[in-house]
Amino acid sequence: KDPRKYPDYDYVAKLKTFWDGTQLGDPALLNDDIFGILAFISSGESSSSQIITGLKNYLISKQNQDGGWGWAQGASSDTNMTAMSVMALLSAEVSDSDQVITRSVQYLKTAQNEDGGFPYDPQSPWGTNSDASSDAWVISAIYKLGQNPETDWVKGLSNPVSHLKSLQDLQGGFFQNIPGSGETSFTPTETAYAIIALAGKFYPVNTITFTITLTQFDFRIEGLR
Repeated sequence: KDPRKYPDYDYVAKLKTFWDGTQLGDPALLNDDIFGILAFISSGESSSSQIITGLKNYLISKQNQDGGWGWAQGASSDTNMTAMSVMALLSAEVSDSDQVITRSVQYLKTAQNEDGGFPYDPQSPWGTNSDASSDAWVISAIYKLGQNPETDWVKGLSNPVSHLKSLQDLQGGFFQNIPGSGETSFTPTETAYAIIALAGKFYPVNTITFTITLTQFDFRIEGLR
């Protein structure tokens, strides 16, 4: 559906009201800028528009020294926001050979665990186990890069796809770290991410095209020349 008129509200226009000329939404956050790019691209906005160009440049300027991004300014890098940033920037016409992309790919390569999967934060003091959400978003980013996660991202004896599949429960859901560990309120969300990744899809999953409807008025000019 066109978010400009479904069901009867212009969400694209509303989203644009959060743009301050430099960034989108909360100045302390980066995730709103990342998902903002993806939302605009998905809604059919031109990648060369002023707002997408501005968000692209802003996001690039906030890349951490290790090549990744965190959820907020000053936050340490994590695989989730880095994967989404890669997809957002590629959607905004940043080349996959651009240094900003190659640095982020290197960060993800370094973050990959020996089981083939990905942790949320490879430096986290609360645990660095690979999890379904991180696997799924990185797999989608890999597909967006035009690479094959099963052959180009082998680590140890595994790869991101095989690791993600190992986290599927007999009931079909995908779990955070250990299969069979029990469903949580986040399991449906993780499962949705996994479906997209295992289908070989990436973000935005779809981009609509929209047309501007012009109203025609007939008129004539009368009077002396």
